[in-house]
Amino acid sequence: MKRALLLIMAICIGTVSLSAQSAVTESCNRRYSVYVDFRQAHISGVCIMSSEKAVTTASIINEFGVSALTYRYDAEKGRVKILSIMKAMNRPVIKGVLKRNLRKITPTLLEQPKSEPLTYEDASLNIRYRFTPIVEE
Repeated sequence: MKRALLLIMAICIGTVSLSAQSAVTESCNRRYSVYVDFRQAHISGVCIMSSEKAVTTASIINEFGVSALTYRYDAEKGRVKILSIMKAMNRPVIKGVLKRNLRKITPTLLEQPKSEPLTYEDASLNIRYRFTPIVEE
């Protein structure tokens, strides 16, 4: 039930069109095709990001519609909080690595133009993240 509500919330966040109120309280939505390649596995799907002020909430939903990861990034504090994670990845070590990498990736995604793809590699653990913007027609 909780996963279903999170999925519905993530879809709603992605479909709601937020408008910029001012330079200080600017809101934006971004959608990316995402591919995360680990040593022995990978995750692919869609990343939906919603930002308001200094807080960004993002959800990675796999190709089967299951929320793999939902997190919140606070730009003022430079912190990532994992709100939900799929059972197979719910390990302290994995969560720590994801937090560390998402702390580096999220600000870069938010600062660059919406049409630019991003590839980030954690060479020490051989993990590659690829975010490709989804172009709306």
